[in-house]
Amino acid sequence: MVVRKPGKKIKEYLSMLGSFYQIKIIDLEYCIYRDLHNGYDIEVNGLDNACKNFIPDIQVWNTNNGTRIIESINDIQSFDDLKTTLDQLVTKYSVS
Repeated sequence: MVVRKPGKKIKEYLSMLGSFYQIKIIDLEYCIYRDLHNGYDIEVNGLDNACKNFIPDIQVWNTNNGTRIIESINDIQSFDDLKTTLDQLVTKYSVS
């Protein structure tokens, strides 16, 4: 199986989000991913496509006892909304 490289658009979003995020293949799709190192992971999918529309979905995963989605957000309208939502999720799911 030949795997194509991540597209230009997802790479641009990754660079704007910063070094805490990375690109990973999840469910056969390039996604932006952040491991909070406390049993919670954040996944953003829908950004590696040729569409001109901005259509990301965010899932927060709990990986403490198995793996399950604990929060899903899919009404993101702009990159600023995405960044703000990710910042809020990091704060919400970070352990002090």
